[in-house]
Amino acid sequence: MAYNKTAIIIVLDVSPSMCGKDLAQDSYLSQALQIIKQIVYRKVFSESKDEIAVILLGTSNTSNPLAHEDNYQNICVERFLSVPDFDLLEWLVKFHPTDTTEADFVDALIVAMDHLQTNLETKKGLKHRQIILLSNLMSLFVDDQIGDIMINMKQQEITFNVISPKSTGDINQVSDEQQKEAETIIEQMYSMVKGHNYSFHDALSRPNVFTKHHSSSAWKCNLEIGSNLSIPICGYIKLKGYKPAQSWKKVFANDQAAALKESRTLHLNDENETEIEYQDTVPGFYYGSTLVPISEMSEKYKSAKCFTVLGFTSKENVPVYSYMGDSTMYVIAEPTDQVTSVAFSALVNALFETNMLAIVRRVYDARSGPRIGCLKPHIKNDYECMIYHELPFFEDILNCEFDPLPVDSCDNPKKFKPSNAQLEAMDNLIDTMTFSNEGKHKFLNTKYISTPSLQKFYQCFEQRVLEPTKPIPELPTKHGVSFFENNEAVEKIKENFKLEKLKPNKTEKTGEKLFDLNLDMDSSQMKAEAPNDAPKDFKQLVLAGKYFKDNLHDTKESEENAGQNKSDSQESSKPDQPMEGSADDLLDEM
Repeated sequence: MAYNKTAIIIVLDVSPSMCGKDLAQDSYLSQALQIIKQIVYRKVFSESKDEIAVILLGTSNTSNPLAHEDNYQNICVERFLSVPDFDLLEWLVKFHPTDTTEADFVDALIVAMDHLQTNLETKKGLKHRQIILLSNLMSLFVDDQIGDIMINMKQQEITFNVISPKSTGDINQVSDEQQKEAETIIEQMYSMVKGHNYSFHDALSRPNVFTKHHSSSAWKCNLEIGSNLSIPICGYIKLKGYKPAQSWKKVFANDQAAALKESRTLHLNDENETEIEYQDTVPGFYYGSTLVPISEMSEKYKSAKCFTVLGFTSKENVPVYSYMGDSTMYVIAEPTDQVTSVAFSALVNALFETNMLAIVRRVYDARSGPRIGCLKPHIKNDYECMIYHELPFFEDILNCEFDPLPVDSCDNPKKFKPSNAQLEAMDNLIDTMTFSNEGKHKFLNTKYISTPSLQKFYQCFEQRVLEPTKPIPELPTKHGVSFFENNEAVEKIKENFKLEKLKPNKTEKTGEKLFDLNLDMDSSQMKAEAPNDAPKDFKQLVLAGKYFKDNLHDTKESEENAGQNKSDSQESSKPDQPMEGSADDLLDEM
């Protein structure tokens, strides 16, 4: 069970005023629903355990536990606090309120806090609490309970966010008197509780990026240096490659109530794919392309959990491109041991001042194989640590050497040898493509860039679930980085490496061009003209080298098919042998 979950109560205003359009944009209600969809999308596809509840404000009916006589009317708890799923997404897609009325958003906040408090008493792990109000703030309200609301929100550590037509500090958006009073009340609430006010435009402009956040638990071990020094450390995952879970593989689309049974069989890799029993197999591992069987004695071998320093080397000997693995790890000293923290700090500063790295052997646990890696010192103003990167073994390194382009040995070396301007343009392009977290490339930080392939996958999956008949949508450009657009280095490349469309030098020798024929004429005209031009055409045919091709082909074919002896074959082949003499002699005779 996750004990760091967030409970989100979404209060949606569906009153008639929310159906009004914001200039050329969609109605406030349509924008609010789109924002809620983005929130739910992120939670569903990131496999989050956070829980969401939806409370509607301004419905014709009333459905909440606080409703009594004329109090808390036209407020409906549409979705109880639970983990978001595709049922909620389908409801958001199909939701189109028709019969609505005005209601008090202050009463809706009280209903939301009551619903949150009720679930906190029965559920565990809801450490963070948040209430989101989506409204244009044009309905009438009573502010006599605002003080109690702010005190309760502060006591329960509830974050209160408001999404309305006007954001905090926006002086361009014009508000009427009713909205100004509501905005004043909300600003007073922000003075005591955590939260912020966003506009519909700001909330929609955020890219609909699906992210997955992992809570890293400490990997505890001893950093052993030699045989006499051991420092207790804790390792926390800094960055890890994410692969989406594919639990939908077991879904049977035609009949969801059908019982699915797995059947697994083993087959040989032969023509008949012979089925064998599991008892007739032994475990094995691939070493390159060779399959090596593992005996029972070898399986009993287990490594011991360790984190041992093998030696120290300069940073220059470990280039960045040699880093391996799907994760990196922060390594810190055991927080509860002050003595070892001093020793660990001394090691970090010594490595930093000497520009060195520690080469270590790491075994995660007894079931894991050994890995080799490096510890890089990392010092900031408020903390010190080391970053662990996995490194390759000798067998993992493959040095590929390629011969240089044979520019000097070609027929025209000056034509293919790059100029100084071209070399400079290419160097600038390489420098521009060197990503960093500083300067103009700061936007390329991995904190702000999502994997386009994952975003495309999530969007396609969402489209197939909610609207299976529609085509797959294109990936929005905001998910990627338009790095090569309007780039000076790219423009220099275009200037120095111009592409030209070349026409073929050789003309196509077709029958029409060779004999100067008009293929549009009818058959009667061709028959009339052919006898007069036959000698001329035959001369052109001989000059083009076409005479002997068919004659030789027929001769070889007759030799292969003949069933006679050698002498008979020679006699029969004499009439079909090629004519002696050159093509000029033949033309002279004609």
